[in-house]
Amino acid sequence: MKLTVLGTSGPFPRPGSACSGYLLESDQTRILLDCGSGVVSRLLQIADVSTLDAVILTHLHFDHCSDIGVLRYAAEASAVRPSIRLLSPGIPGSVLEPFLSGTDVFRHETVSDGTEAMIGDLRLRFSRAVHPVEAYCVRIDSADRSFFYTGDTAVFDGLDGLMRGADLILADSCFSDAQAEAKRGIHMSPGQIALLREKAGVPKVILSHHFGGCRKDAGMPPAPDGCVYAEDMSVYEF
Repeated sequence: MKLTVLGTSGPFPRPGSACSGYLLESDQTRILLDCGSGVVSRLLQIADVSTLDAVILTHLHFDHCSDIGVLRYAAEASAVRPSIRLLSPGIPGSVLEPFLSGTDVFRHETVSDGTEAMIGDLRLRFSRAVHPVEAYCVRIDSADRSFFYTGDTAVFDGLDGLMRGADLILADSCFSDAQAEAKRGIHMSPGQIALLREKAGVPKVILSHHFGGCRKDAGMPPAPDGCVYAEDMSVYEF
């Protein structure tokens, strides 16, 4: 599988960056994971929207879903009009309504804890995360590779078990250790993720969802062992 990082910022983009968005590809399937501000411009550098098999929105905060509106316009203008599966939480429905109303380019499916889906040659399983709105982690398995995306979440019991066996993890690392302790139930820190990686026995974790006010070269501690900070438009093959 191949992961292309389209945007790394949250909850707003650094200058020249984009919010959360990641293109995951197997030999047969292309899935866009989250679609925050600035993601569509990055996506169109490497893929036409008509080649997307699905879009996954882990939750409906704007830094993870706001570019769905312009993705819709791009799909409607495409020479090959696509029909894209869109999997997301159903709450808050008021966020999704303007994106879905009056168009047939998205086939919306609401997910819940334990939802499983096949998209091309990839099997997905959603697990409820801990965040101020309904949010999900997602595990994606091919015949011989496994990928786990935390979405936005705080640490919760059993998260290391969900990660176990993955070849690559993409993790929310928005908070410092002090912030994660002071503001529980929102985001993780690199230090917390490093402990989860060790418990899960996972070889590599990509840290993303960097706070938008930080330059990429400032405001973040060195990445812990086994972890790397995601860079915009970086590619990981596994």
